[in-house]
Amino acid sequence: MENKYIIRSRISEYKFREILKVFCLDIEAKKCSQLCNINRNTASNIYDKIRQRIYEDCEVRYLFLVC
Repeated sequence: MENKYIIRSRISEYKFREILKVFCLDIEAKKCSQLCNINRNTASNIYDKIRQRIYEDCEVRYLFLVC
């Protein structure tokens, strides 16, 4: 099954949603890798991408409010 959230991802959409749920519960990436049964580096990379996307969204919303 293709992951519609991350292009060219080797993890399934189901696994990505699990990681996202764990991220929302404010659990660190190392523990997430154990809970979701994925590599620690993969969890860290996905966490970084989620944080980057949140930052970009906040930046756009801030610029919208300022203008």
